Amino acid sequence: MRNCLMVFLGVGLAGMLACGSSDGTVVSGDIDLVADAVVADEGISADTSVADDSSRTDLVSVDDNVQPDVPVTVDTVVTDTVLTDAADVPKSFEWDASATPNCVDGFCAAGVDSAPDPMQPGPFPVGLRRIVMEDPSQKNYDGTPRMLVTEIWYPTTKEFYDSHPKFEYDIKADAMLTPGYEDLAAKIGDIDVGTFPVDAVKDAPVRHGDGRFPLVMFSHGAFGIRYQSIFYTVPLASHGYIVVSPDHEKNSLYDLIQSGYSGDHLGDSAFARPKDIQFLMNKMVDWDKDPTNDFYKSIESDNVGITGHSFGGYTCFAATYFADENGFSEMDPRVKVIVPQAPAGYLMGVLGIYGPDWHLPTLIEGGEMDNTLEFDQAFKSPWLELGTPKWFLDIKRGGHFTFSDLCKLNLLEVADKLGYDDAKNALTDGCGPDNWDYREAQKAINLYSIAAFNRVLRHSEVSAKYMTPSAGAGFAPEIEFLVEEQTMAAK
Repeated sequence: MRNCLMVFLGVGLAGMLACGSSDGTVVSGDIDLVADAVVADEGISADTSVADDSSRTDLVSVDDNVQPDVPVTVDTVVTDTVLTDAADVPKSFEWDASATPNCVDGFCAAGVDSAPDPMQPGPFPVGLRRIVMEDPSQKNYDGTPRMLVTEIWYPTTKEFYDSHPKFEYDIKADAMLTPGYEDLAAKIGDIDVGTFPVDAVKDAPVRHGDGRFPLVMFSHGAFGIRYQSIFYTVPLASHGYIVVSPDHEKNSLYDLIQSGYSGDHLGDSAFARPKDIQFLMNKMVDWDKDPTNDFYKSIESDNVGITGHSFGGYTCFAATYFADENGFSEMDPRVKVIVPQAPAGYLMGVLGIYGPDWHLPTLIEGGEMDNTLEFDQAFKSPWLELGTPKWFLDIKRGGHFTFSDLCKLNLLEVADKLGYDDAKNALTDGCGPDNWDYREAQKAINLYSIAAFNRVLRHSEVSAKYMTPSAGAGFAPEIEFLVEEQTMAAK
């Protein structure tokens, strides 16, 4: 149970933990990393997969037990407000199984007998969608509805991918589509902030025929943005994952640009963030069950990983060890692995987490030159307290934003124009000449992060070869990788 008020900093422009904590107990069994192969869900046989055909038409329900009275498109969620840029999908569809499931042109995703290189794109071309959902169970601190602008990256068809242009994230253009931030572009003015080109196609159809894909939730840092780490989230989708990433409203980059930095409501965000992740996890369950949804029978919603940066690293723990409306916390059994990057790990005690009882596979990553959060206090010491299995990626000259794509953006000029002096030092944390080139560092980050998901969520124990110090030997002396896989019960 959580018994104190949290006031803290996530990504970082100020703040620290301002209250004490008491240890609780995390109830979790030991995790067997040598998992069996994925078994199809009940009612799904090899001939109920979906063809790689981007032109699905003529609605035919695949599940005789599900006959909704009102057809619902992929962009509509019953009982919730949903806005989207995507065109409506056909009202229904059927599909055939792939002759070579989870393989494209002989290149196979991670599995029992397959371990693709995590530093290289996976076999699947990637699609993306932007949706806006209202969570009716939450209100913002100012009483406004809780709106979740959410990005989803997912495997798509080769035909659609090859015949459509690749997408490019643009802060100004995206803000103009975001409720409440439509005037942000005018505020930035003619400053060239920069863009995020991405190897993915917008509004592409979901790839079917390979069974369900594991689900990975991504949580951005405080005053970050849902697409802040596309170096990581897009390649992850290419390895066979549905990756879902919301903007945490009132705590996004757009809030920072619009109103400047304020730590007054970081505590509110601390409570809202895990609810955002849980809400979207539950929506993915609904989408997977809806025969009129393009994600129908495509999401392994009980086989989930959570990852995130800084405040989003805290969110990994908070959404996994989730507190109900009465403040009682317990492990979400759907979550099988977490990868917190530069996390506010010192907040585990606030959540009631007692480290030695934590046996969920956990990879923590941090940089020794982080000027936003203190390396030992926020990253290393919390990791040392955890039970096993666990891994730790130490980037010797890594800073806070090494674990994101924010170094690519011209945010310093924006901060200077708007008079946000507090932001200037923070925005160079990990982007400076004394840091390891973030582009090289991100190769190491993807090596270990994607390997962790492949090993646990895709049941690829052969991918364990990438989760060793020797796997990153080519990055020496820039990194150190620590491994403790023996469970506490076995000691």
